[in-house]
Amino acid sequence: MLRRGLGWLVSLVLGMLVGYMLVILFAPTKGKPLRQGVIQAYQRAHAAAKTASQKRRAELEAELARLRGERA
Repeated sequence: MLRRGLGWLVSLVLGMLVGYMLVILFAPTKGKPLRQGVIQAYQRAHAAAKTASQKRRAELEAELARLRGERA
């Protein structure tokens, strides 16, 4: 399960990098407006990923606590 999650994370990061490169290459705008747009998109994606990871961590911690309680 950890491998699948890690693979998903690596794929996400690589996809973001490829997307960033494509935006830079083919963007109709130049300079500061483009950089600001890319930064804002990154910040939104980062916030969404952080929220999702916190939610998943809470789920896993609850499951671990439940499993430890069953064994005790």
